[in-house]
Amino acid sequence: NNPLCSIHSIIAPSTLRQQPVNWWQQHACSGIFSGIRYHYVLEQLDSRECCTLWKNDKNQTVTMIFYRLTLFFPALTPIFLQSTLAVPMETASGFSPCPSDLCKVTPGRQRLVELIM
Repeated sequence: NNPLCSIHSIIAPSTLRQQPVNWWQQHACSGIFSGIRYHYVLEQLDSRECCTLWKNDKNQTVTMIFYRLTLFFPALTPIFLQSTLAVPMETASGFSPCPSDLCKVTPGRQRLVELIM
């Protein structure tokens, strides 16, 4: 199992959907929720944008790292869910500042989609 649950390259959703269960067992993290087994992987997306954090007292402009989380429920009818997350990049001295303000974003989930078989 991958201790960080991350894969080092971005994989197309259609390709992830076609992976067999043993691929998920080898490359993803897994768990059980309400008796239902699931697997998940995290991909760091290439985009690192300078954004103003909403819901931030200081209205800081920081570099955001975007991740895609894919959940796979290998039940009788497999279910795949993907969510995009925005996380402020932190350094030893605090958040990583940006030279410009390109977007406004609230940290956390940006979108959630179901991948249809």
